[in-house]
Amino acid sequence: MSRRSLREFNAMRIRLFLQSQFNKIVRTLATQFARVRRKIELSLEKKIDMPNNDQTIQDIYQKVISPLSLNDRIQLAALILNAITEQNIEVIDSSDTWTEQDRLDITSFALKHAASLFPDEEEIV
Repeated sequence: MSRRSLREFNAMRIRLFLQSQFNKIVRTLATQFARVRRKIELSLEKKIDMPNNDQTIQDIYQKVISPLSLNDRIQLAALILNAITEQNIEVIDSSDTWTEQDRLDITSFALKHAASLFPDEEEIV
């Protein structure tokens, strides 16, 4: 396999791994966001006199978060995510993780695919 195809293969493996990790994080955050949103809504109903009860998370974002600088929003996001992870909530579905066999299968597939793309390349010994 040439150096170029090896680099492409490694880049593909990294992309696949990162994509699967990203998908897990997104699912986890979506679940947590829904829970936090409901808690905030309940808290706001108790603490803020809302005549029409129409203030939502989106309203809070537009009125409070959106005007903040990018740096402040990143810091706020970090605070929220750190607080969520410190709660030790088990929402990560470990059945979605890759087994050793999964890794072997994807590696085998990727090598065969790379070999089919570059059949005339010299092997690197």
